[in-house]
Amino acid sequence: MGTAHCGSTLLTLILGSHPQSFAVGELSNLSGFFKSGRPVCSICKETCEFWNHQVTADELQLLIQGLSNQRINPYIPLKLDRYIRFIGGRDQIFRPYSIIFSKLDKTLLIDSTKTVEWISSELELMEFKTGEIESYLLHLVRDGRAVMSSYLRRNSTMTVAEFSNLWLTRIKRERALYERFPTARKLRTRYEEIVTQPQETLRLLCQWLGLDYSPEMLNYWQYDHHMVSGNTGTRSLIWKYRGDDWQGGQVKKRYYSEEAGFNISLDQRWQRELSSVQIEDFRRLTDPYYQDFEWSAT
Repeated sequence: MGTAHCGSTLLTLILGSHPQSFAVGELSNLSGFFKSGRPVCSICKETCEFWNHQVTADELQLLIQGLSNQRINPYIPLKLDRYIRFIGGRDQIFRPYSIIFSKLDKTLLIDSTKTVEWISSELELMEFKTGEIESYLLHLVRDGRAVMSSYLRRNSTMTVAEFSNLWLTRIKRERALYERFPTARKLRTRYEEIVTQPQETLRLLCQWLGLDYSPEMLNYWQYDHHMVSGNTGTRSLIWKYRGDDWQGGQVKKRYYSEEAGFNISLDQRWQRELSSVQIEDFRRLTDPYYQDFEWSAT
């Protein structure tokens, strides 16, 4: 869980490089990708070993139906529909994560969808309600100034006021969900700590998730991944390591991750991209919330 541009793709790929885990990426985008004809996997070129071979076409349809909350009858409330399917033994459609687990010899799936609405909806799936699968909530936070810089870089028409309103809305929703989630199964970590103290931060995360720490997971570009969506620059190191020029059909751009090379480094571009006026406006509009997110290397 987190705002956009919080570093979730980096963390997802690192965790997905552990031998006991599999990064599915942003499953909220699975249905849209499939229906539009886009490749489901945002890593593989052409066909994907996992999404196009290990997962059958029928299973992919079940996943899409379950993840998009498709019902037996559109006039029946979703919770009642799920219950009817459950007692009737016809609830496979609402067990999408179980379908994915059945294809893997893994103990952990990482869904990097960050929005509170999606997470809250998925937690109502019967596989979570019955305890068949245990859910963990990882809240990834990042300095609001860095997040704003990323937003404005991608959308030159967005104002500081518009971003501030969007950011405040999201962090308030995130905080509300985090506060009501079971204490033992939630953890908050910072993007800045992951990249400046990777060994210590990853040890803590692995311990919380019940995994043995594997230092090799930091070299995520060396491993096979089959994730849906995610930051292109972060994914580009995988293609670069493999010797692939670029993912098919994409225009080649220069990304920060490529400039940093094969290592994990702190992205502080906001310090040169934002003016002092923009920073002060953001602080004024988001006071006092911004204080909990600001980070300094000193």
